[in-house]
Amino acid sequence: FAVFAEAPAALAAALAIQRNSAARSWPDGHQIRFRIGLHHGSPTLTDTGYVGLDVHTAVRICSAGHGGQIVLSGALREVFLAAPPLGVNFGDLGSHQLQGLPSPIALFQIEVADLPFSHPPRRIAVEQPLTTIVAVSPSRAVPLKVRPLWSGVNAVVPPKRPESP
Repeated sequence: FAVFAEAPAALAAALAIQRNSAARSWPDGHQIRFRIGLHHGSPTLTDTGYVGLDVHTAVRICSAGHGGQIVLSGALREVFLAAPPLGVNFGDLGSHQLQGLPSPIALFQIEVADLPFSHPPRRIAVEQPLTTIVAVSPSRAVPLKVRPLWSGVNAVVPPKRPESP
């Protein structure tokens, strides 16, 4: 990852990466696309590099995107509202609970005329704890563990049954 003192420099770098990647001729006709996540915060600089929740947030934002997409936090978008960059739009992706973060955050995508900005649904994986459900059978109540996989779909993990003698 990279750290920038000013938001416009971060956006300029992200756009340059996407533009150069799109213009490059890759071996065997393949297209290499980069996901880029941008966030505005105050990470802590240590002897080994930057650490803190803001670093973690930027990583989760990046993970929510697709190849060729630049996703940014609402916190960074707020910085740009004072002086919007010419020719750049901020497509609203909604508010999302990203894995490992304490609360939902607003996500936006960068939309510029010379780069594609139509992408599949966001790559959001929400970490949710297991929920205990009790399934009642004629002989006894059996606790089950349920893990939400994605909207409307749950994985049910039944307990191990004792071996029959």
